[in-house]
Amino acid sequence: MGKFNTARVANVLATYAVRRLMGHGQGRLGDGFCQPETRHEWIRDILQGMAEVCGQNPAPFLQSFDQRLETACGASAVEVLTPDSQRHMIQSLGWYASALGRMEGDQRARLSAVKKLLEDVSAYLPWDVGATGVYPARDEVEQALLCAVAQRPIRFTRVLLGGERDPGGVEFLPGMVNDVETVRRTQEFQRLTLEYPKREEWPALCMVCMGGGRQSDAHTIDADGLDMAVIRECGERFMERPEVRPVWMHELTIPVQGQNRVVKTAPEEAAESSPSCGDPDEPTQWEFHVL
Repeated sequence: MGKFNTARVANVLATYAVRRLMGHGQGRLGDGFCQPETRHEWIRDILQGMAEVCGQNPAPFLQSFDQRLETACGASAVEVLTPDSQRHMIQSLGWYASALGRMEGDQRARLSAVKKLLEDVSAYLPWDVGATGVYPARDEVEQALLCAVAQRPIRFTRVLLGGERDPGGVEFLPGMVNDVETVRRTQEFQRLTLEYPKREEWPALCMVCMGGGRQSDAHTIDADGLDMAVIRECGERFMERPEVRPVWMHELTIPVQGQNRVVKTAPEEAAESSPSCGDPDEPTQWEFHVL
């Protein structure tokens, strides 16, 4: 790789983990907190990946990390990282994420581990996060992760609850959602029914989208849990990605109680064909493509 010393980075990451372990929830900003075990798993994954990127055996780094954690339990003092070591750790994480972005295969989980660790650091008050460059590094890793998800041939649905003058919000669901019951089970619908108990029904607009720049269902897969975590966190920013395209739209009415029914579905004028058989009384599902 040539841009970071794996042994030094491993030592710095271990020192950071020990420092956080001994301090537990102290020195955190707001709700920026995770269990030490979770942080340790992120770091182990990063050490494994860094070693592989550099063509090294990860076992010694992982063993050393675990040994440092074990020794820390009986220590009375903990090493403090210098500002230079802090900057080196953040820069190395950024370089590692860049290397992952250039690699073939699915690197989403590893990018996610780097992003979460940087978010953990950004909430750690004893560090001068402005001087160490945590925020720019975190933003770059987030963009790399967002890009990795958007380029996948995934299918998901953006559900908009409420009309132009209604209160409401957006929820993202995996796969194609075009039925009332699925929308009824969403957290956003449950929230609305609790906050507005007098409402008997809610409009919902379900927009089915595909990643990877696709416009057809061929060879697509439903978004998985990691995809959805990124999509939900990024929200409308993910929808603005050029690889993400809406392909179907369904307008529904969601009764709070009683029978559910589809109000209508609307086709795009550019659709070249439409269903030619079926019950004429059934609502027609129309396809539209965004070019």
